[in-house]
Amino acid sequence: MNNKAKVVVTISAIVVMVGFVVWPCAAGPKVFNLKAISSWPAGIGLQTLAEKQYKMIEAYSGGRIKIKSFTAGEIVPGLEVWEAIGKGIADLGNTCNCYSIGDSYASAFGCATPGIREVEKITWFKHGGGMKLLGELMEKTYNVKVFISQPDTTETFLYSKKPINNLNDLKALKIRSVGLRGDVFKHMGCAVVSLAGGEIVPALERGAIDAAEFTSMSVDLALGIPEAAGYVYISDVAAGASNPVLPFNMKTWNKLPDDLKEVVERASWDAAYAAYGFLLADTFYKWKVAEEKYKIKVRMVPKEVSEAVKKGAFELYEIKAKKDPEFARLWGSLKKWHEDFEKYLPIYELIP
Repeated sequence: MNNKAKVVVTISAIVVMVGFVVWPCAAGPKVFNLKAISSWPAGIGLQTLAEKQYKMIEAYSGGRIKIKSFTAGEIVPGLEVWEAIGKGIADLGNTCNCYSIGDSYASAFGCATPGIREVEKITWFKHGGGMKLLGELMEKTYNVKVFISQPDTTETFLYSKKPINNLNDLKALKIRSVGLRGDVFKHMGCAVVSLAGGEIVPALERGAIDAAEFTSMSVDLALGIPEAAGYVYISDVAAGASNPVLPFNMKTWNKLPDDLKEVVERASWDAAYAAYGFLLADTFYKWKVAEEKYKIKVRMVPKEVSEAVKKGAFELYEIKAKKDPEFARLWGSLKKWHEDFEKYLPIYELIP
């Protein structure tokens, strides 16, 4: 073999060896660049927690998932997030089932459920099949895969410009409310007005409404709601809590490999428990902040009112269940969970 031939053979061998060594590294794992939209404006707690969940998913994926976040109105209005994700305008997002009730009334169980405490709701989602039932319903309604996001602590029962000392005081109020909570108030004979969250403060200030509910004090303080009301009433029984969720477009979801699907679910539950703990503590702290800064009076809902709201809520759920099979399916599951675990609630409430 002459020198020229030796050089050719040597170079060929090097190319083969380098190919074996370099090629797998050069390709690397596929990165999924995803677009997220939400129902929340920039700067409020719900959006901050949503973005923390996105960051947790990215971290758990080792950088194989990248999420670019857009707030309400940047791509679609906040109330159109469900439809937009289902149609593929975005890959995923953060929203609430109080905004899906028009397309699927039973989906309201994904949001605040008067008569059911939040600790019951989150454990039903995790251990009682609640998230599976909700997910099946939302896939059928919007073609999305749903994960838990940021379960709130007990929502404010009502911010009110007037005291609520008994049931008659409640029924005399014109109340801003939405979803199942709004329908429960209507069922009890209250006057209910449906307004977006950003319209609550102006409506209270000009006297268009007497009272309103939105989320917990952790979120509501930044919106200025306590400043516009003289009283804030708390009741875990009568109020329940919102449970924003993370919907994925099904086409996007099906493209993810199985290990990344597991990452999304695990990160979502970890983010949910972190959000729940944060909101619980932050709301407790901000009751005093609101009281000192805005002189709002923090009060427990009178027992007569709490019991009447729970009774009215359960009556309404039974009425709706007789007319709507999907509603009956979710309510049947949640009702049994409540009956099985209700005896532990007095013990839970003693835990500091």
